[in-house]
Amino acid sequence: MGVYLVSASTWYFDEESCWPKVFEALVTELEKRGVRTPLHIPEPQQLPRGSGNEFEEKLIPSMDGFSALCADELEAGESEVFEWDLLIPIDFEGAIDLPLPSSYSSTTTVRSAQPMLPVARRLAAVIDLPDDVPAYCDNLQLTTYFMDREEPEPGNLNRAARWRDDLGTAFYVAMYLRAAENSMRLDCPMFYT
Repeated sequence: MGVYLVSASTWYFDEESCWPKVFEALVTELEKRGVRTPLHIPEPQQLPRGSGNEFEEKLIPSMDGFSALCADELEAGESEVFEWDLLIPIDFEGAIDLPLPSSYSSTTTVRSAQPMLPVARRLAAVIDLPDDVPAYCDNLQLTTYFMDREEPEPGNLNRAARWRDDLGTAFYVAMYLRAAENSMRLDCPMFYT
């Protein structure tokens, strides 16, 4: 099965799911901060691939390269925008830590897509992420785009296209960039499942 990053839908809200309690607690916490914007949780849809109304990507490669890129290119603390269990399209600074389990953690860290977007764009510029990276990711388009390519031969790296040097790193840069963009475009939370 593996780990997936998906846009929220009521399909994930069955009686065994952690998400209904998480979202209830999140709404309460947002109200404490004076944020009353409702969180939109859509019904699942059967739409053709590439329609752009959902988000789904599988986290296959190691994140070591992405972590190293963040350490090399970002200021202290900037990479924290990528540390979350739940991403929402409501603008706020920092993180909201909920004492409730999420899919892969004993607590749930919530962050805003808005502060993550410019940081992801900077990393995309650093690695020269190509323009043809899929914008809509409703059926593993990024996973297919990056994982179906061959890694370059050692010693034959193309510095004019740094993203090709490490496809796993490029995948995560693209995934976080598209997650922020699509969360805001769809007005929909994202989480790991």
